[in-house]
Parts: sequence; structure tokens; C-alpha cells
Amino acid sequence: MRDAIGGAWTLQLILIFLIVITCVLAFSVNYAKSFRLKDAVLDYLEEGQGLTKDVANKIESKRSSVGYGIDWKIDGDNWKCKNGICIKFNDVGKSNSSMRVKYCGTNNPDCTVGYYTVVTFIYVNVPIMSNILESLQTAQENGALNITGDTTTMKVINNDGWGA
Repeated sequence: MRDAIGGAWTLQLILIFLIVITCVLAFSVNYAKSFRLKDAVLDYLEEGQGLTKDVANKIESKRSSVGYGIDWKIDGDNWKCKNGICIKFNDVGKSNSSMRVKYCGTNNPDCTVGYYTVVTFIYVNVPIMSNILESLQTAQENGALNITGDTTTMKVINNDGWGA
């Protein structure tokens, strides 16, 4: 009888260990997806020099290939969110005229100077982990588990590729 009880405790410890490892792996896979997508979006924005329709199509294609399907948004001014990818243009040319002249020259009124901020979200939906760590679920709902990155400062002529 004693050996049977000892075997049950050992089996429980093994199961708990497997659950913890599964939760850590689920988090790391979703973190990697979010990070990979954020980096790709930043690259597309820098290559296309703005959020053009072509860049928006590339972003959507990359999102589909990565398997990223969260529909969370950031509430606030100037954020353009679509399928869990939020992009904001930060105009630095308005406050710094020398920066605008450096990038755009003096004869181009349509040119703006600034950088983009991109936010992607980490979503982990493992039922046992969500039940045990309710604070994790609350953090996810409030958008606390996200990855943020900025492009370099650049000249942007066209910024109409993605609806708000």
C-alpha cells in the first residue's frame, strides 16, 4: 500500500512538471510570433517609407503566414489597429523645422518627417494557466503583454495605406 501511495505522489509531480513546461512553451511560442511580426512590420515600414497600400498588403501577408490572429486594439489618438497590429505615426517635423528641412528639403509641402511605433500583443490561452494565473488573463485583456518597437526617423510622403 505504501508503494502505491508513493507512486501516486511521483505521478502527480511529473504531471505538474509537464503542465508547467507546456505553459512556458506556449508563452515562448506566442512571444516569438509577436516579436517576429513586430520586426517584419518595422522592416516593411522602413523599406516602403511609410504605410502605403503595398506595405499594408505585405503586413497582412506576413501576419497570415506567421499565424497571428489576435484582434486587440489600443485606444488612443492616432493609433491604426488591424488584426492585433497597432501602428502610430509620430510626426517630429512639426516641432523641429531643421529636421524637416534635412529630410524633405524646402520645396515639398506633402513631406512629413517622423517615425512609426508598432505594437503587437502576446496572447497565451492555456486553460490551466489562465485559471491559475488570473492576473495574467487580466494583463492580457488590458494589453499589458505587448511588444513595442520604433522605426528610424524617416521622410514619409504617403501614409494612407491602412484604415483606422
